[in-house]
Amino acid sequence: MTLLKVGNLSKTYRGEKKASLEGLDLDIQEHQVFGFLGPNGAGKTTTIKILTGLMSPSAGDIFLRGEKMNHRDKKLRSRLGYLGQEPRYYPWMTGEELLIMVAGLFGQPPEQGKKRAAELLELTGLTEARKKRVGAYSGGMVQRLGIAQALVNRPEILFLDEPVSALDPLGRKEVLDLIGRLKETTTVFMSTHILADVERVCDRVGILKEGSLIALETTESLKEKYSPRRKELVFDSGEGCREVSSWLRTRGVPVLEDCNGTAALSLGDDDYLRIGGDLLAFLASGNIGLQSLTDSTAGLEEIFINLVGADHG
Repeated sequence: MTLLKVGNLSKTYRGEKKASLEGLDLDIQEHQVFGFLGPNGAGKTTTIKILTGLMSPSAGDIFLRGEKMNHRDKKLRSRLGYLGQEPRYYPWMTGEELLIMVAGLFGQPPEQGKKRAAELLELTGLTEARKKRVGAYSGGMVQRLGIAQALVNRPEILFLDEPVSALDPLGRKEVLDLIGRLKETTTVFMSTHILADVERVCDRVGILKEGSLIALETTESLKEKYSPRRKELVFDSGEGCREVSSWLRTRGVPVLEDCNGTAALSLGDDDYLRIGGDLLAFLASGNIGLQSLTDSTAGLEEIFINLVGADHG
């Protein structure tokens, strides 16, 4: 079922000729994690600020369960949850105190607020740290606390703007595991540019380029639709992998490589058909050990680069 529907949403900032957001159409399904992707400056944060009522659009309509939203309507906004890119909290407060305070801002009586805080501390794995001052929390704990405070009002949809971009691998895993569980009780709209995270937790994906939506698919159908067939080569050593990668690039063949990790690279099927014979001859002449040569498909990262353009980084 469609929870949030966006029609022809546009935003042009004062003094700017080019729109930051132009003709955006979206439909967000209930109880899913929706990944909102795009390079820096594509309009992701602008979109989230408009959808959460923090900014008014230049044009367009937003509907929550069929009810038209107005950024001045506090009642409608109270049905949303939001966590920005860099949450800041009073460092002298404990996690429990912060959540009770937020519950009070939503009009919850003290006992109800305390009960809700306990529920959210358990949900986010922070029960043991409930009496710890927020200033002593790790980055991952702060993000989980941020998600907890965004859930105090039991929102129908939770907006997360780059929720794991500043975290170390352990902190990212903790937060992503939490996000994956949240769709049981709410809908998550997650803006990010970390493609591996999208593949891990998102059910559906929208890709934004220069303020316009260029793809809206389930994660799996996006791969099926835009993923070209490839050949993957795994070598005995990273040195051999780098030699082959350099040789291919001098012949104009684009490659994806991880020579410093798995000692593997891949190239498109068409390129392999064109240059495969010469490539195998090069391996033999240089005595470069090849462990395997297999068929593969492009990952979400390659699809993203192909769609938005490698020049965006």
